[in-house]
Amino acid sequence: MAGRPLVAESVSLPALLPPDTTALVVRLAARPPVRVARLGRLLPDLSVAQLRTILRRKDRSTVRALRAAWGVHPFPPPAAHWTADLVVQCPAQERCPDAQRCAESIDAVIAAAYRVYRMYLSAEVADATGAADRLREVIAGRRHHVRRCAPALLYPDTPVSVARWKRRLWTELAATRTGPAS
Repeated sequence: MAGRPLVAESVSLPALLPPDTTALVVRLAARPPVRVARLGRLLPDLSVAQLRTILRRKDRSTVRALRAAWGVHPFPPPAAHWTADLVVQCPAQERCPDAQRCAESIDAVIAAAYRVYRMYLSAEVADATGAADRLREVIAGRRHHVRRCAPALLYPDTPVSVARWKRRLWTELAATRTGPAS
């Protein structure tokens, strides 16, 4: 399994990973009305109030399970976005007008980000720059679907390496520091 990509849908995983992880962390964000609409497509016989109750209970249950199993609390939304390398979303406020098109746009952004990430793991410098250029192009055409993209994906430090990927969060935090560097 070493060297093979792992895709896991997990609210708890980002809270458990160290800041210097080699993982590419992608978070799919959705506003509550969009989540309700998605669930409503799967359970069309339920009322909107029932769907909201299901999601509220699911979210509470996830928090309780995370605390019980791992002893950690999931990050609040702003921090959860910060811990992700890429945060993608349906830009709709209430109901996604075209779920298929939205999913295709999000998939394209994730695939382009993954190509840059792979370059860090394989240390392919020339390809990393081209992959980052492509990612910026993809995001430009779908900017409403992207809430956050880590600078390490958009503008890779060269030479790229696993060690540089692991330091990406520290590098980003250092760049946002105000005042004199210590």
